[in-house]
Amino acid sequence: MGEHKSLAALEEGEIIGAVVYDAFTPYDCCIHVRLDKSGCKVPGVLKQVFGYPFEQLGLTRITDWSPNPMLRHGTVHVARLHVRRRERKSAG
Repeated sequence: MGEHKSLAALEEGEIIGAVVYDAFTPYDCCIHVRLDKSGCKVPGVLKQVFGYPFEQLGLTRITDWSPNPMLRHGTVHVARLHVRRRERKSAG
């Protein structure tokens, strides 16, 4: 598997979700996600899932490959970090 990092979501000592990041490049990594409870999908948890590669590592993209049982190939999903510039309006 090579170099990888992982996060786990716990509820009362039980793992209810996990994320593994691997295949790191200077701008990208692959993400593998398993969330077993709806509580894992709340904004605070999702902020941590996406915050690690974008905010902590400074990557600009993550890639997820999902196998599709109906086809002989999978689907690649890409998320990119979009930085919005906020300009201050001068008073007056």
